Amino acid sequence: MSFCTNCGAPTASDQRYCTVCGHPVAHATSLTPAPPLREGEWRAKGEGARVVVGLAALAPRQSRWSVLVRLFLSLPLFVWLMVVSVAAVVATFVAWFAALVNGRVPRALQGFLTDVLRYDAKVGAYLGLLIGRWPGMSLRARTKDRVSLEIDHVDLNRWSVLFRIILAVPSVVVSGVANVGGYLVSIVMWLCALVLGRVPQPLYEARAQIWRFTIRASAFIELLTPSQPFDDFFGEAATPALEVDDATALSTRPTLSSRGRAIFIVALLAGAYFQVQPGLVRWPFAYVVDRTVGPPVVAAINRNIVNDLANYTSDAATCTGTGLGACPVDAATAQLDVDRQRRLLHNFEQLVVQGRDEYLAYEHEVLLIELTLEQAADAPASEQPHFRTLVLNEQSVLATLYEDVRRAL
Repeated sequence: MSFCTNCGAPTASDQRYCTVCGHPVAHATSLTPAPPLREGEWRAKGEGARVVVGLAALAPRQSRWSVLVRLFLSLPLFVWLMVVSVAAVVATFVAWFAALVNGRVPRALQGFLTDVLRYDAKVGAYLGLLIGRWPGMSLRARTKDRVSLEIDHVDLNRWSVLFRIILAVPSVVVSGVANVGGYLVSIVMWLCALVLGRVPQPLYEARAQIWRFTIRASAFIELLTPSQPFDDFFGEAATPALEVDDATALSTRPTLSSRGRAIFIVALLAGAYFQVQPGLVRWPFAYVVDRTVGPPVVAAINRNIVNDLANYTSDAATCTGTGLGACPVDAATAQLDVDRQRRLLHNFEQLVVQGRDEYLAYEHEVLLIELTLEQAADAPASEQPHFRTLVLNEQSVLATLYEDVRRAL
Protein backbone atom coordinates (compact mmCIF):
# COMPACT_ATOMS: atom_id res chain seq x y z
CA MET A 1 0.00 0.00 0.00
CA SER A 2 1.13 3.55 -0.74
CA PHE A 3 0.81 6.51 1.56
CA CYS A 4 0.58 10.25 0.93
CA THR A 5 3.97 11.82 1.60
CA ASN A 6 2.23 14.95 2.81
CA CYS A 7 -0.33 13.74 5.37
CA GLY A 8 0.27 9.97 5.57
CA ALA A 9 -3.19 8.90 4.42
CA PRO A 10 -3.41 5.57 2.55
CA THR A 11 -3.79 5.92 -1.22
CA ALA A 12 -4.92 3.61 -4.01
CA SER A 13 -2.70 2.68 -6.93
CA ASP A 14 -4.76 4.70 -9.43
CA GLN A 15 -4.96 7.90 -7.35
CA ARG A 16 -3.26 11.00 -8.66
CA TYR A 17 -4.04 13.23 -5.67
CA CYS A 18 -4.56 12.43 -2.01
CA THR A 19 -8.26 12.45 -1.09
CA VAL A 20 -7.44 13.86 2.37
CA CYS A 21 -5.09 16.78 1.71
CA GLY A 22 -5.04 17.00 -2.11
CA HIS A 23 -1.27 16.58 -2.37
CA PRO A 24 0.15 14.81 -5.46
CA VAL A 25 0.54 11.09 -4.75
CA ALA A 26 3.99 9.53 -5.05
CA HIS A 27 3.35 5.78 -5.34
CA ALA A 28 6.98 4.70 -5.24
CA THR A 29 7.61 5.59 -1.61
CA SER A 30 8.77 3.64 1.40
CA LEU A 31 7.74 6.28 3.92
CA THR A 32 5.68 5.16 6.88
CA PRO A 33 2.22 6.71 7.21
CA ALA A 34 1.68 9.69 9.50
CA PRO A 35 -0.69 9.00 12.43
CA PRO A 36 -4.27 9.96 11.54
CA LEU A 37 -6.20 12.68 13.32
CA ARG A 38 -7.74 10.89 16.24
CA GLU A 39 -8.79 10.86 19.86
CA GLY A 40 -5.66 9.77 21.75
CA GLU A 41 -3.55 10.27 24.83
CA TRP A 42 -1.02 13.05 24.99
CA ARG A 43 2.57 11.84 24.80
CA ALA A 44 5.80 13.58 25.65
CA LYS A 45 6.98 13.65 22.04
CA GLY A 46 3.74 15.19 20.82
CA GLU A 47 2.56 12.15 18.88
CA GLY A 48 -1.12 12.59 18.12
CA ALA A 49 -1.02 16.27 19.02
CA ARG A 50 -0.71 17.86 15.60
CA VAL A 51 -2.06 21.12 14.24
CA VAL A 52 -2.46 20.37 10.53
CA VAL A 53 -2.75 23.53 8.41
CA GLY A 54 -3.41 23.23 4.69
CA LEU A 55 -2.75 25.84 2.02
CA ALA A 56 -2.05 25.75 -1.69
CA ALA A 57 1.59 25.02 -2.46
CA LEU A 58 1.64 27.57 -5.27
CA ALA A 59 0.59 31.20 -5.08
CA PRO A 60 -2.95 31.48 -6.50
CA ARG A 61 -3.99 33.93 -9.16
CA GLN A 62 -5.60 37.10 -7.83
CA SER A 63 -8.27 39.26 -9.40
CA ARG A 64 -6.79 42.76 -9.61
CA TRP A 65 -10.02 44.52 -8.72
CA SER A 66 -10.40 42.18 -5.73
CA VAL A 67 -6.85 43.01 -4.63
CA LEU A 68 -7.57 46.72 -4.97
CA VAL A 69 -10.62 46.60 -2.68
CA ARG A 70 -9.54 43.62 -0.56
CA LEU A 71 -9.72 45.58 2.68
CA PHE A 72 -13.31 46.66 2.02
CA LEU A 73 -14.31 43.14 0.99
CA SER A 74 -12.88 41.92 4.30
CA LEU A 75 -14.98 44.25 6.48
CA PRO A 76 -17.98 41.89 6.89
CA LEU A 77 -15.55 39.07 7.58
CA PHE A 78 -13.91 41.10 10.34
CA VAL A 79 -17.26 41.98 11.92
CA TRP A 80 -18.31 38.34 12.05
CA LEU A 81 -14.87 37.29 13.27
CA MET A 82 -15.07 39.81 16.13
CA VAL A 83 -18.45 38.40 17.18
CA VAL A 84 -17.32 34.78 17.23
CA SER A 85 -13.99 35.76 18.81
CA VAL A 86 -15.82 37.18 21.84
CA ALA A 87 -17.58 33.85 22.22
CA ALA A 88 -14.24 32.07 21.74
CA VAL A 89 -12.66 34.05 24.60
CA VAL A 90 -15.45 32.93 26.93
CA ALA A 91 -15.12 29.36 25.65
CA THR A 92 -11.36 29.44 26.28
CA PHE A 93 -11.88 30.39 29.93
CA VAL A 94 -14.38 27.54 30.36
CA ALA A 95 -12.01 25.18 28.55
CA TRP A 96 -9.17 26.19 30.89
CA PHE A 97 -11.14 25.24 33.99
CA ALA A 98 -12.38 22.03 32.38
CA ALA A 99 -8.89 21.01 31.27
CA LEU A 100 -7.51 21.81 34.73
CA VAL A 101 -10.03 19.42 36.27
CA ASN A 102 -10.38 16.72 33.62
CA GLY A 103 -7.05 16.98 31.79
CA ARG A 104 -8.83 17.52 28.47
CA VAL A 105 -10.85 20.22 26.73
CA PRO A 106 -14.45 19.02 26.30
CA ARG A 107 -15.24 17.80 22.80
CA ALA A 108 -17.84 20.53 22.11
CA LEU A 109 -15.47 23.32 23.17
CA GLN A 110 -12.60 21.78 21.21
CA GLY A 111 -14.78 21.69 18.10
CA PHE A 112 -16.05 25.26 18.51
CA LEU A 113 -12.62 26.75 19.22
CA THR A 114 -11.16 24.85 16.26
CA ASP A 115 -13.94 26.19 14.01
CA VAL A 116 -13.30 29.77 15.16
CA LEU A 117 -9.55 29.39 14.66
CA ARG A 118 -10.16 27.90 11.21
CA TYR A 119 -12.32 30.89 10.30
CA ASP A 120 -9.67 33.25 11.67
CA ALA A 121 -7.15 31.46 9.46
CA LYS A 122 -9.38 31.85 6.39
CA VAL A 123 -9.90 35.57 7.01
CA GLY A 124 -6.19 36.11 7.61
CA ALA A 125 -5.29 34.19 4.46
CA TYR A 126 -7.77 36.18 2.37
CA LEU A 127 -6.58 39.54 3.67
CA GLY A 128 -2.94 38.46 3.36
CA LEU A 129 -3.42 37.50 -0.33
CA LEU A 130 -2.70 33.83 0.39
CA ILE A 131 -6.02 32.86 -1.19
CA GLY A 132 -7.99 34.59 -3.90
CA ARG A 133 -11.51 33.38 -3.12
CA TRP A 134 -13.76 35.19 -0.63
CA PRO A 135 -13.97 32.71 2.27
CA GLY A 136 -17.61 33.31 3.22
CA MET A 137 -19.06 33.37 6.73
CA SER A 138 -19.16 29.66 7.58
CA LEU A 139 -17.09 28.42 10.51
CA ARG A 140 -17.24 24.81 9.33
CA ALA A 141 -14.72 23.20 7.02
CA ARG A 142 -15.98 22.99 3.42
CA THR A 143 -14.62 21.13 0.43
CA LYS A 144 -14.30 24.33 -1.60
CA ASP A 145 -12.21 26.10 1.05
CA ARG A 146 -8.67 26.97 0.05
CA VAL A 147 -7.61 26.75 3.71
CA SER A 148 -7.84 23.68 5.94
CA LEU A 149 -7.25 23.24 9.66
CA GLU A 150 -7.53 20.09 11.74
CA ILE A 151 -6.27 19.62 15.30
CA ASP A 152 -5.84 16.38 17.22
CA HIS A 153 -8.04 16.25 20.32
CA VAL A 154 -5.73 14.87 23.00
CA ASP A 155 -5.20 14.79 26.74
CA LEU A 156 -3.39 17.75 28.30
CA ASN A 157 -0.88 17.95 31.11
CA ARG A 158 -2.62 19.78 33.97
CA TRP A 159 0.56 21.60 34.99
CA SER A 160 0.90 22.81 31.41
CA VAL A 161 -2.70 24.01 31.49
CA LEU A 162 -2.18 25.80 34.82
CA PHE A 163 0.87 27.69 33.56
CA ARG A 164 -0.22 28.02 29.93
CA ILE A 165 -0.04 31.84 30.06
CA ILE A 166 3.62 31.67 31.09
CA LEU A 167 4.45 28.88 28.65
CA ALA A 168 2.81 30.86 25.84
CA VAL A 169 5.02 33.94 26.32
CA PRO A 170 7.72 32.90 23.79
CA SER A 171 5.17 32.08 21.08
CA VAL A 172 3.25 35.31 21.75
CA VAL A 173 6.43 37.38 21.44
CA VAL A 174 7.57 35.63 18.27
CA SER A 175 4.06 35.81 16.82
CA GLY A 176 3.95 39.56 17.43
CA VAL A 177 7.32 40.04 15.79
CA ALA A 178 6.37 37.81 12.85
CA ASN A 179 3.07 39.61 12.30
CA VAL A 180 4.76 43.00 12.09
CA GLY A 181 7.14 41.59 9.49
CA GLY A 182 4.16 39.95 7.80
CA TYR A 183 2.47 43.33 7.36
CA LEU A 184 5.53 44.63 5.55
CA VAL A 185 5.60 41.56 3.30
CA SER A 186 1.86 41.96 2.63
CA ILE A 187 2.39 45.51 1.38
CA VAL A 188 4.89 44.26 -1.21
CA MET A 189 2.56 41.38 -2.08
CA TRP A 190 -0.33 43.78 -2.57
CA LEU A 191 1.64 45.90 -5.03
CA CYS A 192 2.83 42.84 -6.94
CA ALA A 193 -0.64 41.31 -7.11
CA LEU A 194 -2.11 44.60 -8.29
CA VAL A 195 0.37 44.75 -11.17
CA LEU A 196 0.93 41.07 -11.99
CA GLY A 197 -2.32 39.48 -10.88
CA ARG A 198 -0.30 36.97 -8.84
CA VAL A 199 2.00 37.12 -5.83
CA PRO A 200 5.64 36.08 -6.45
CA GLN A 201 6.20 32.57 -5.08
CA PRO A 202 9.00 33.47 -2.57
CA LEU A 203 6.87 36.22 -1.02
CA TYR A 204 3.92 33.84 -0.89
CA GLU A 205 5.97 31.17 0.88
CA ALA A 206 7.35 33.60 3.47
CA ARG A 207 3.95 35.10 4.23
CA ALA A 208 2.37 31.63 4.42
CA GLN A 209 4.99 30.52 6.94
CA ILE A 210 4.21 33.52 9.16
CA TRP A 211 0.51 32.76 8.80
CA ARG A 212 1.00 29.08 9.71
CA PHE A 213 3.02 29.94 12.81
CA THR A 214 0.37 32.42 13.98
CA ILE A 215 -2.34 29.78 13.68
CA ARG A 216 -0.31 27.17 15.56
CA ALA A 217 0.55 29.71 18.26
CA SER A 218 -3.14 30.54 18.69
CA ALA A 219 -3.96 26.83 18.95
CA PHE A 220 -1.41 26.46 21.75
CA ILE A 221 -2.67 29.52 23.62
CA GLU A 222 -6.29 28.37 23.35
CA LEU A 223 -5.47 24.92 24.82
CA LEU A 224 -6.28 23.13 21.58
CA THR A 225 -2.90 21.39 21.58
CA PRO A 226 -0.09 20.74 24.07
CA SER A 227 2.53 21.23 21.34
CA GLN A 228 4.53 24.45 21.07
CA PRO A 229 4.33 26.01 17.59
CA PHE A 230 8.08 26.11 16.89
CA ASP A 231 8.43 22.81 15.00
CA ASP A 232 9.59 23.42 11.41
CA PHE A 233 9.81 27.14 12.20
CA PHE A 234 11.98 27.75 9.15
CA GLY A 235 10.05 25.26 7.04
CA GLU A 236 11.22 22.29 5.05
CA ALA A 237 13.27 22.43 1.89
CA ALA A 238 11.05 23.04 -1.13
CA THR A 239 10.42 20.12 -3.47
CA PRO A 240 10.91 20.47 -7.24
CA ALA A 241 8.43 22.78 -8.96
CA LEU A 242 4.92 21.34 -9.17
CA GLU A 243 2.94 21.15 -12.34
CA VAL A 244 0.38 23.87 -13.01
CA ASP A 245 -2.44 21.44 -12.21
CA ASP A 246 -1.01 20.95 -8.72
CA ALA A 247 -1.84 24.56 -7.80
CA THR A 248 -5.29 23.37 -6.72
CA ALA A 249 -3.86 21.00 -4.09
CA LEU A 250 -3.59 21.94 -0.43
CA SER A 251 -0.23 21.24 1.10
CA THR A 252 0.12 20.68 4.84
CA ARG A 253 3.91 20.79 4.71
CA PRO A 254 5.51 24.19 5.48
CA THR A 255 8.01 24.22 2.59
CA LEU A 256 10.26 27.18 1.88
CA SER A 257 12.57 27.74 -1.06
CA SER A 258 15.91 29.42 -0.43
CA ARG A 259 14.46 32.79 -1.51
CA GLY A 260 11.31 32.25 0.52
CA ARG A 261 13.36 31.41 3.60
CA ALA A 262 15.52 34.51 3.08
CA ILE A 263 12.44 36.74 2.87
CA PHE A 264 11.01 35.02 5.94
CA ILE A 265 14.17 35.74 7.96
CA VAL A 266 14.30 39.35 6.75
CA ALA A 267 10.63 39.78 7.72
CA LEU A 268 11.40 38.47 11.23
CA LEU A 269 14.36 40.82 11.61
CA ALA A 270 12.31 43.77 10.35
CA GLY A 271 9.45 42.84 12.69
CA ALA A 272 11.82 42.66 15.66
CA TYR A 273 13.35 46.02 14.77
CA PHE A 274 10.01 47.77 14.42
CA GLN A 275 8.78 46.21 17.66
CA VAL A 276 11.72 47.87 19.42
CA GLN A 277 11.37 51.12 17.46
CA PRO A 278 7.59 51.49 16.87
CA GLY A 279 7.96 55.20 16.21
CA LEU A 280 9.72 54.47 12.93
CA VAL A 281 6.53 52.88 11.58
CA ARG A 282 4.43 55.99 12.13
CA TRP A 283 7.21 58.54 11.57
CA PRO A 284 6.69 59.18 7.80
CA PHE A 285 2.92 59.58 8.24
CA ALA A 286 3.32 61.68 11.37
CA TYR A 287 5.89 63.91 9.70
CA VAL A 288 3.57 64.71 6.78
CA VAL A 289 0.64 65.45 9.10
CA ASP A 290 2.89 67.45 11.42
CA ARG A 291 4.13 69.67 8.58
CA THR A 292 0.73 70.24 6.96
CA VAL A 293 -1.90 70.09 9.69
CA GLY A 294 0.14 71.04 12.74
CA PRO A 295 0.57 74.81 12.28
CA PRO A 296 -3.12 75.67 11.62
CA VAL A 297 -4.30 73.29 14.38
CA VAL A 298 -2.03 74.79 17.04
CA ALA A 299 -2.79 78.34 15.85
CA ALA A 300 -6.56 77.78 16.14
CA ILE A 301 -6.21 76.20 19.59
CA ASN A 302 -4.02 79.04 20.85
CA ARG A 303 -6.43 81.65 19.49
CA ASN A 304 -9.33 80.03 21.37
CA ILE A 305 -7.35 79.90 24.62
CA VAL A 306 -6.27 83.54 24.32
CA ASN A 307 -9.89 84.64 23.75
CA ASP A 308 -11.07 82.66 26.80
CA LEU A 309 -8.39 84.19 29.01
CA ALA A 310 -9.08 87.72 27.72
CA ASN A 311 -12.79 87.39 28.55
CA TYR A 312 -12.03 86.16 32.05
CA THR A 313 -9.33 88.69 32.94
CA SER A 314 -11.41 91.66 31.75
CA ASP A 315 -14.31 90.61 34.02
CA ALA A 316 -12.09 89.66 36.96
CA ALA A 317 -10.64 93.20 37.07
CA THR A 318 -14.02 94.61 38.16
CA CYS A 319 -15.05 91.86 40.59
CA THR A 320 -15.93 92.96 44.16
CA GLY A 321 -17.73 91.42 47.14
CA THR A 322 -17.39 88.14 48.96
CA GLY A 323 -20.11 85.97 47.42
CA LEU A 324 -20.16 83.77 44.34
CA GLY A 325 -21.07 85.89 41.35
CA ALA A 326 -20.45 86.28 37.65
CA CYS A 327 -16.64 86.19 37.87
CA PRO A 328 -16.42 82.64 39.30
CA VAL A 329 -18.91 81.58 36.63
CA ASP A 330 -16.71 83.21 33.97
CA ALA A 331 -13.70 81.35 35.41
CA ALA A 332 -15.59 78.03 35.26
CA THR A 333 -16.65 78.71 31.66
CA ALA A 334 -13.09 79.56 30.63
CA GLN A 335 -11.77 76.49 32.45
CA LEU A 336 -14.11 74.14 30.55
CA ASP A 337 -13.09 75.55 27.20
CA VAL A 338 -9.36 75.55 28.04
CA ASP A 339 -9.73 71.92 29.12
CA ARG A 340 -11.29 71.11 25.74
CA GLN A 341 -8.41 72.82 23.93
CA ARG A 342 -5.87 70.96 26.07
CA ARG A 343 -7.44 67.61 25.14
CA LEU A 344 -7.17 68.56 21.48
CA LEU A 345 -3.48 69.31 22.01
CA HIS A 346 -3.00 65.97 23.75
CA ASN A 347 -4.69 64.04 20.95
CA PHE A 348 -2.52 65.72 18.32
CA GLU A 349 0.62 65.13 20.40
CA GLN A 350 1.10 61.63 18.96
CA LEU A 351 1.68 63.08 15.48
CA VAL A 352 4.22 65.72 16.47
CA VAL A 353 7.69 64.76 15.18
CA GLN A 354 9.76 67.92 14.97
CA GLY A 355 9.39 70.57 17.66
CA ARG A 356 8.13 67.95 20.09
CA ASP A 357 9.88 69.45 23.15
CA GLU A 358 8.43 72.88 22.43
CA TYR A 359 5.00 71.35 21.89
CA LEU A 360 5.09 69.48 25.21
CA ALA A 361 6.18 72.64 27.07
CA TYR A 362 3.30 74.58 25.51
CA GLU A 363 0.83 71.81 26.39
CA HIS A 364 2.09 71.77 29.98
CA GLU A 365 1.54 75.53 30.31
CA VAL A 366 -2.04 75.12 29.06
CA LEU A 367 -2.54 72.55 31.82
CA LEU A 368 -1.27 75.03 34.46
CA ILE A 369 -3.67 77.70 33.18
CA GLU A 370 -6.53 75.22 33.35
CA LEU A 371 -5.71 74.40 36.99
CA THR A 372 -5.55 78.09 37.88
CA LEU A 373 -8.96 78.71 36.32
CA GLU A 374 -10.35 75.70 38.17
CA GLN A 375 -9.22 77.24 41.46
CA ALA A 376 -10.67 80.59 40.45
CA ALA A 377 -14.03 78.97 39.71
CA ASP A 378 -14.20 77.78 43.34
CA ALA A 379 -13.07 81.11 44.85
CA PRO A 380 -15.34 84.03 45.84
CA ALA A 381 -15.53 87.21 43.79
CA SER A 382 -13.22 89.08 46.19
CA GLU A 383 -10.32 86.78 45.28
CA GLN A 384 -10.81 87.05 41.52
CA PRO A 385 -8.33 89.98 41.08
CA HIS A 386 -5.62 87.77 42.57
CA PHE A 387 -6.38 84.96 40.12
CA ARG A 388 -6.58 87.54 37.32
CA THR A 389 -2.96 88.48 38.06
CA LEU A 390 -1.92 84.81 38.01
CA VAL A 391 -3.70 84.21 34.71
CA LEU A 392 -2.10 87.31 33.13
CA ASN A 393 1.36 86.07 34.15
CA GLU A 394 0.66 82.59 32.79
CA GLN A 395 -0.77 84.11 29.62
CA SER A 396 2.52 85.92 29.06
CA VAL A 397 4.43 82.65 29.49
CA LEU A 398 1.99 80.93 27.13
CA ALA A 399 2.59 83.55 24.44
CA THR A 400 6.36 82.97 24.62
CA LEU A 401 5.94 79.18 24.42
CA TYR A 402 3.52 79.52 21.51
CA GLU A 403 6.10 81.48 19.55
CA ASP A 404 8.60 78.68 20.18
CA VAL A 405 6.09 76.08 18.90
CA ARG A 406 5.21 78.19 15.86
CA ARG A 407 8.85 78.51 14.86
CA ALA A 408 9.46 74.79 15.41
CA LEU A 409 6.44 73.82 13.27
